[in-house]
Amino acid sequence: LTDPLMTLTAPPQVTAFSGSDALVHACESYCSKLASPASEMFSLRGIELLPRNVVAAMEDGQNVDVRENMQLGATMAMSAGTNAKQGLAHAAAMPICALYHMPHGQAVGMLLSPVLAYNATVVPAKVDNIFQTMGFGADGFEKLDALMERIGVAAKLSDFGFKEEHMPIIVKETMASTQYPSAPGTPTAGDIEGIIRRMI
Repeated sequence: LTDPLMTLTAPPQVTAFSGSDALVHACESYCSKLASPASEMFSLRGIELLPRNVVAAMEDGQNVDVRENMQLGATMAMSAGTNAKQGLAHAAAMPICALYHMPHGQAVGMLLSPVLAYNATVVPAKVDNIFQTMGFGADGFEKLDALMERIGVAAKLSDFGFKEEHMPIIVKETMASTQYPSAPGTPTAGDIEGIIRRMI
């Protein structure tokens, strides 16, 4: 059961972080090894709706049409994610949230661009289609980063007190996550470290 009226009082930051999480659900489930034609339809609808409505949902939380689009996109993204699982953004977010005490939606949002950059080396056609579906075109990474900046999700791990001795912990826990096996390709410890280093 989804009802956009129940989201009208969600504060802007909660709207941004939950919207960021939903967008990552959509993108990661689409790139997942476990994705199917059925799950991909749900993923792509979420990828279409969420980035096009999240700013408006933050700026005018009483707009029922925008809230409905966000809720529909989030529900479809989670439906896809429940079936196809996620990937490295959700896997790495767990140790990052534990170490640096940030909201889950911010952590996965910070990870989305670096993880999609890795995914582009394995499933480039899917990453291209993600950006086309978002309406971002060839400037996808730049526009995605700008969106995360605008909704207040973008940050650096150094802003949260990153310590170099945490890197092996993050890599180890990411590879131990139940979300790791569904990531496209076969991500190595070096791949994961490279993703984290792009966030420092």
